[in-house]
Amino acid sequence: MNERRCRDGGAKMRMGRTVAVMAGAALMFLATAGARAQQPASEPRADATATGGENELALSLRYRFSERYGVVEDMNQPDLIVQYQVGAIETMRIETEKLTGAPDREEVKYRTLYTERPAKVGRLGEVVDTVRRYDSFRVAASRPDQSKYAGLLKDMGVWYHLRPGSVPEFICTTKDRPIRQREYDMMVEQTSFPRLMAVMPPAVRPVRIEDTWRISRHGALALLGRLPEDGDIQLEGTLVDVHKAARGTAHEAVVEITGEIDSNRGTVTLDARVTFVFEPPPAAAAAAETPKGENRGRKAGVLEARGYIAKLQMGRRGSEPIDPNGRLQQISTRELILARRLLPESGGGPVAPLNLPATPPTAEQANSWILYDDPQGRYHLRYPQEFQAHPDPDGQLRLIRGPARDNPDIIFVDALGKNDPRKTNPQAFVKSLHDDWAARGLETVGHGQSGWLPEKDWAPRNRRIFHFEEAYKDPKSNARLYLDVYVILTGRSEAFSFEGMTRRDDHVVFRDDMEKILVTFDPGPSEAGAASQRPGAATAILPSPATRPSASSPVGSRTGAAPRAVTPRSPRRIGPPPSPE
Repeated sequence: MNERRCRDGGAKMRMGRTVAVMAGAALMFLATAGARAQQPASEPRADATATGGENELALSLRYRFSERYGVVEDMNQPDLIVQYQVGAIETMRIETEKLTGAPDREEVKYRTLYTERPAKVGRLGEVVDTVRRYDSFRVAASRPDQSKYAGLLKDMGVWYHLRPGSVPEFICTTKDRPIRQREYDMMVEQTSFPRLMAVMPPAVRPVRIEDTWRISRHGALALLGRLPEDGDIQLEGTLVDVHKAARGTAHEAVVEITGEIDSNRGTVTLDARVTFVFEPPPAAAAAAETPKGENRGRKAGVLEARGYIAKLQMGRRGSEPIDPNGRLQQISTRELILARRLLPESGGGPVAPLNLPATPPTAEQANSWILYDDPQGRYHLRYPQEFQAHPDPDGQLRLIRGPARDNPDIIFVDALGKNDPRKTNPQAFVKSLHDDWAARGLETVGHGQSGWLPEKDWAPRNRRIFHFEEAYKDPKSNARLYLDVYVILTGRSEAFSFEGMTRRDDHVVFRDDMEKILVTFDPGPSEAGAASQRPGAATAILPSPATRPSASSPVGSRTGAAPRAVTPRSPRRIGPPPSPE
């Protein structure tokens, strides 16, 4: 145990050193991309933090940091953030321990460059919506077989709707282009600059250098993209330094964020550094106005630091057991360098300006539903973003709507085996469900619809679909469970199952939602999925992570199947930035 702790501590120190060495990499990436434009901030001198830097401001000052965004430029408000370009360099590593031999190691590094501007701003200058254009995306991976994942984020425009306390909603603004599952996973996990203000000191509590504050769940979500439902968040922010930039009159405030997030899947340790750039008011170096309500005897004032977050450096490390005894671990690290520079609304140099659409787009199936391609190429479908996709290593897909603690709606999608009796006798499957649920101690409340769906609706698509519904009751809690099961037979001698489970009394609404997804289902890969598997496809990104709920969770048991024994979690492969779940 002590050996492991020493090893973990050493890895954390190495991760911190690596992130420090890469401090200017993302800004260099922006520069080498050819984007020459307004650059109000420059990199701090290498020794600024080590020596305390040069600070023309009084050490007793307290700082209140703020960003203000605008949809169009306003000469009377030069501090408005209207358009900017973001460069990101991210390195992810996974080490999987084995009983014998050296651990398996996997590494991927990808570089993303995109241009973004606010599309809708609240009354306080906060961002509600943005539009984004992905300019470039490159990947270097340690596994050569990942070259089949091609074309991700290529020529993609996105309407980005920020939802406080939740993941964003995305609408693709590129005509006739779906949002693929891996693209969606990436965008959810990508750190958004407008959301990062949630990690800065609360506006109601200005801070001095070395003051600390607790990072809220909203701030943790801004940093990590997704959070475990059961996570215990212990993150703290510290204003460690304020110094003059290497050039010009701007100052830079440096905020460090450290701590851990604990969940049933293990502990994630996080170290981050945020650089905030601002222009001090002309008289701030001499004195600042004493804020209302403060003790008149105090000499310290409050400086209104209006500016923008220019850079994020973040390293995080997590481990989780992969065997029942917890002896073997899977250790993942993520190093992120994210840099932003402001651009004039009209663009700058080779950076093409990003125009707002004449009218805001409306989320529809064609532009917002996620395209899911089965990794084995057996089928593809589309689903709305209110669901989350959880693929299992055994090939089953779970679409889950709602948090696990609230008995979520679940749709199970699977391909039936060659000798599965459901292919030839769906009625026998109905009987097996009755027997299975009775063995679990549940009572059958009633039988609903049962039979083949109208042939005229499905024959043109060369398939037959058998549907039945059941309702069960748990005698102990008196809670009801509604099931809708669809067996899909295709003309290719293939068969698939859709199994829906909900505890909502309005289960008919859930069934209708399920059938809307069913209509999008087709055997084989999609056009995008097939194109990515053609020989010569360029390297893009790795498969999405297998986020797998606990076997004891209510979302861990499949409708119509015997309860599964608790088994070791399958090792996770690197995908878009891994969730800390």
